[in-house]
Amino acid sequence: MLVELDIQLVPTGEIVNIEITYRDSSATDAFVASVDKAVKKVGHFDKLSLLDPVLFDANFRKFTLKFKPEDLRL
Repeated sequence: MLVELDIQLVPTGEIVNIEITYRDSSATDAFVASVDKAVKKVGHFDKLSLLDPVLFDANFRKFTLKFKPEDLRL
């Protein structure tokens, strides 16, 4: 299973938008909902507020996260 998300942040590190851009055919609705919920639960990334604004805009304003369950550590 694979789900790709585009995540948008503001300079404080707060997540302001999550968009599901791709899901493979084996990704169930429950899995996609779980991925979305996990990212929303994070809410913000504290350390990003310490970055130089130019560096933040270039690398963290919007990024793609590829989520595969086999990447998880138990």
